[in-house]
Amino acid sequence: MAILSTGDEVVEGRTVDTNASYIADRVAQLGCEVVCKIVVGDFPDRLGWAWKTALAQADVVISTGGLGPTTDDLTTEAVARALGVPVFRDADTVEHLQKLASWYGRA
Repeated sequence: MAILSTGDEVVEGRTVDTNASYIADRVAQLGCEVVCKIVVGDFPDRLGWAWKTALAQADVVISTGGLGPTTDDLTTEAVARALGVPVFRDADTVEHLQKLASWYGRA
């Protein structure tokens, strides 16, 4: 298993990467091996490199960061490029997520 943390704030030390530490500990408790942890900033080329590297090292990659609604959250596009697949919007999934958000009072 590989852990991939993204975000300029993590690379630059403005945010401590507690997510990766927590995940590595929990994964170890489950008896799985973490083969690498990669931290990379919010740059498309670097994200692509990080995903390709993580996937070359492990069958499973857990990623934190880069999945929000802001323009610097590039994980979706980077993963799609690394895997050679297109990004698309699934209307049924969007509707389901909107219902969940509403149910949790987050709509």
